[in-house]
Amino acid sequence: MDSTATSSQRQIANDLGVSPSTVSQVKKGTYNGKPETAAKIKAALDASVPPFTTDGQEQMAVVLEAAAEDCEFALIVGASGSGKTYVAERFAADREDTLYIKMWANPSQGGLLRALCLLTGVAVSGNNDLKLERLRAVADGRLLILDESDLLIDPKRADRFLARVEIARELKEAGFGIALLGLPELQVELQRNAASYIYSRIGYHAAPQPPTVADFFRYCDARGLTKKKDLAKLAAGRGGFRYLDKVARLAPRVGEDAAMQLVFRGGKP
Repeated sequence: MDSTATSSQRQIANDLGVSPSTVSQVKKGTYNGKPETAAKIKAALDASVPPFTTDGQEQMAVVLEAAAEDCEFALIVGASGSGKTYVAERFAADREDTLYIKMWANPSQGGLLRALCLLTGVAVSGNNDLKLERLRAVADGRLLILDESDLLIDPKRADRFLARVEIARELKEAGFGIALLGLPELQVELQRNAASYIYSRIGYHAAPQPPTVADFFRYCDARGLTKKKDLAKLAAGRGGFRYLDKVARLAPRVGEDAAMQLVFRGGKP
């Protein structure tokens, strides 16, 4: 454990009136004391993790901010593990005017409308036209983030993809800001299906490069991980920062080597 992490734990112990060993036990998952004490320490430990963003993630956040301010269409595409979901969830958590939903594979138009109704708090009864009418009525300048929107693509039926993105266009016209997030194939499909009219109406667009080795090194430093070279190689092919975050959360309990073995397909690059 580096001196910065040790200092942080001591500060948490002082702030909460507990011993440093108690903080250490909670971090390692070996504390058997009062649940309320463990909850307070865990919250303080989580809050003490320094914020981390790459240049690409900052670019995504700027695009979401602009789309929210202008009630505009935004498209953010990037490789898996580049931080799209991390940025979107954090952005939505900080703003009352932003709604976040993660797509699922090959949804029906009715299923998608139902999910959006539940997200916005409107009734789900009635046909699709009625659901869409209710959604239009609650736009009120809010931003709607549709994460993993590449899952809307149906490689066998282009018309199904068009029907789904048409919902996004309708909601944009009603006064929602819309942000579509997904893998790069989402942009390709929007360009290919010009009949959706969406690609030509995108007001903000981000396609950041995948995280670099230097980004992974900086993240390891921020989370107190020492095997930076091996971890960077593993992260590049195993989900990027998601992989590193899992290792970082397990390492205090079982050690860094064991954490690397437990996450995904072991700890060999």
